[in-house]
Amino acid sequence: MADEALLRPIPVSSYVAVGLSILLMLFSWGLYTALVVFSTNVDDTPAPSLYAAGAFAHAGTVAAAAIARWDGKAWGALATGVIGTVNAVAAVGGKLYAGGTFDMADGTPANLAEWNGSAWAPVDVADVTTGPVYALASWGEALVVGGAFDDRLGTLYAGVWTPMANAPSESVHALLATDSLLYVGGAFAGPLAWNGSAWAPLGNGVDGTVLALAIHDDGALYAGGNVSAGVANPSRWTGSAWEPVGGSVDGVVRALASADGRLCVGGSFSNVAGVAARNVACWDGDAWAARGDGRDAAVRALLYFDKALVVGGDFAGGVAGVRQCGADPNTWLPYGDGPDGPVHALMSSSSSWA
Repeated sequence: MADEALLRPIPVSSYVAVGLSILLMLFSWGLYTALVVFSTNVDDTPAPSLYAAGAFAHAGTVAAAAIARWDGKAWGALATGVIGTVNAVAAVGGKLYAGGTFDMADGTPANLAEWNGSAWAPVDVADVTTGPVYALASWGEALVVGGAFDDRLGTLYAGVWTPMANAPSESVHALLATDSLLYVGGAFAGPLAWNGSAWAPLGNGVDGTVLALAIHDDGALYAGGNVSAGVANPSRWTGSAWEPVGGSVDGVVRALASADGRLCVGGSFSNVAGVAARNVACWDGDAWAARGDGRDAAVRALLYFDKALVVGGDFAGGVAGVRQCGADPNTWLPYGDGPDGPVHALMSSSSSWA
C-alpha cells in the first residue's frame, strides 16, 4: 500500500501551491529586481502598458525621444518621438496626445502632437505654439489643453480647437476631469471648477501655484503645489473650505495620486508633517509615511499601476515603483534601465500604440 501511494500522481493543485509559496518567499526576501507586467490579462485581453514622457533621449537601450512605452519586459519607442520636453500625455477617443515644449522630428514647432499608431503629427493649433503646454485631460470626447500659451486653456474636439471662455489669465499647470466637472489649477487663485458653461471658485482657493490635483478614495478633491508659507500642502476640499491633510510637506508638491487606499504625494521636499520623506510620501488616513529612502531628486509624476506606486522624476533611471499590495512598500524596484533623463508624465493604457 505504501508503494502504491508513492506511485500515485501528485495533484496539479499541489504544484501550484508550492509555486505560490516560492513566489511569496522571493517577495519577502526582496529577490525581485524589476517590476514585471504580463502582456495579457487572464481573459486574454491586452494588459495595460506604462507610458513615460519627459526630457530624455533613450529608455533602456532603445532610442526614444521624450516618450516611451514599457510593455512589462522592455522599453519601446514610439517612432522618432519629439524633440524637446513632454510635460503631459492623455488618451482621448483611441488617440494618444502629448503636450509640452517641443518640435517635431523635422523641426516643425508643435507643443501638442498626436500619435496615429505609426508616427507623430503636430496638432494644427497655432495658439499652442505660443507657449508651453503643461497639462492635458480627457473630458468626455474632448481633449482639454492647459499651459502658458496665449489662450491658457482650450479644448480639441473632432479636430476643432476652441479656447475656453473666461479662462484664467495666468498659466494652467493642472487639470482633472470628472463626469460633470473640470478642475483647473495653476498660477492663479484656484483651483477652479468648470461645469461646461460657467466657472465656480472653490472657497478662497489655495494661496500659491497649484501644480497637482487628485480625487482620492474618499471622493474628495486634493490639491498641492508651490504654495505660500503657512498654507497646507497638500490640502483637501471639504465642499466649503480647504483643510490640511495631517500636516504639510516642507517644499513643493508636484504630483498627487490615490494608490491602494493611500493618498500619495511626490515633489521636492525632505519631510512631511515632521516625518522624514525624500520627495515621496503616502497618507493612510491617520499618518504620513515615507516610502523607503524615497528618491534622491524631484518626483514629477505619480501613477498607481499594476498594484504598484510608480513615480517619475529627475532621479537616475527616471521611473521606479514600490509594491503597495502584498509586499514590502519600502523597497524600490526599477523598470529596466529606464529613461536617461527626467520623466514628467506617466500614463497607463491597454491600447497598442507602440
